[in-house]
Amino acid sequence: MNIQIIQDRCTGCRACIQLCPVHCISMQENHEGFLFPVVDQEACIDCGICLTKCPAYNDHPLRQDPDLAVYAAVHQNPEILMASSSGGAFAALAQYAFSRDGVVYGCSLNNQIIPMHIRIDQAKDLPKLHGSKYVQSDTGNTYSSVKKDLQASKTVLYSGTPCQIAGLKAYLGADDPNLITVDIICHGVPGSGIFRKHIAWLSKKKGAEIQQFGFRNKEKLGWGPLIYLVTTTTKTTILPYFYDVYCQKLFGDSEGLRECCYQCKYANIDREGDFTIGDYWGIQKYHPEIPTAWGVSLLIANDDKAKAIVNDLHRSLTLYPSRIEWARTNNRLLNKPVERPTERDTVFAEIEKLGYDCWAEKYYRSGYYIKALIKSKIPRSLKTTIKQIIRRNKEG
Repeated sequence: MNIQIIQDRCTGCRACIQLCPVHCISMQENHEGFLFPVVDQEACIDCGICLTKCPAYNDHPLRQDPDLAVYAAVHQNPEILMASSSGGAFAALAQYAFSRDGVVYGCSLNNQIIPMHIRIDQAKDLPKLHGSKYVQSDTGNTYSSVKKDLQASKTVLYSGTPCQIAGLKAYLGADDPNLITVDIICHGVPGSGIFRKHIAWLSKKKGAEIQQFGFRNKEKLGWGPLIYLVTTTTKTTILPYFYDVYCQKLFGDSEGLRECCYQCKYANIDREGDFTIGDYWGIQKYHPEIPTAWGVSLLIANDDKAKAIVNDLHRSLTLYPSRIEWARTNNRLLNKPVERPTERDTVFAEIEKLGYDCWAEKYYRSGYYIKALIKSKIPRSLKTTIKQIIRRNKEG
């Protein structure tokens, strides 16, 4: 079976690997640092399950319930709120699962700073899943693990990008009342391979091995600005985002995303998860009564299962009923995928030619760094206004 025909559409969810009855599919990293499925043609029996079930290859079914329940959400526990990238909605959903003796799956950076989906069954391990990770995680064998948990009648909460949730649903084949899926509002993802190179470069710049890396930190400037927390063998440092070439150029400017991200069929309000969560950008305009210093989550209940669970979330979240049109105004990924920049054609070739260290130094020390520094000083509300004016001029 030739699954290479979906090369540009493949999301790397791993559903095909876990579905293959003869285990003839493996994941291999390409030159851009992304994982793709590769078939051992000699072992393949041409059953076709991989393509028949593949969510990237097949049409995306439309959600039947257009009546979304939309909330602005803030966790009532200050420590959890501070540890969360936005308002702590995911932590509250995880607490709900644990209160039913359930398990939680999500992305964690392991001891080697590699993003992996893991399973936790205790609330004390929840910090492992806290915070945004601007890199694609490896779902490993978590889909088959979820199936075993559901067969044991456990409550399961699974969080991930919409394409990872689509992969899980394709693998399971049917919904389960004990499964709660949570998709994040996703900008798109660079690959873990390029992220490893970045961590190695950053370790050299810091002069010590990096042991922990946090993509969002509120300690210095609160919610909003992208501040990174880097812990090495010698000290912990807080870095502004313009210091970080990977997060600014490859992720923020969308130059190093997986190809499928530019044509993502989930970047709208027809979502895969029971819940959709993200930052509620622009909240001040529509909900001036909400304190925003330490973060506000956008929480969307996409179906009846999620709407029923919301009633229990009041125990840990302060919820403010909102409107989907407000949420979409400043969350562009609820409207359409990120645009593919022309630099995407050349960025990985340049990295391969120069080597990652030289490439990173080139942009870190260039005018690009100064531009990023200036952008970091502009309030988010003003940036939004400028983008809206530019967009209207283009459309007019």
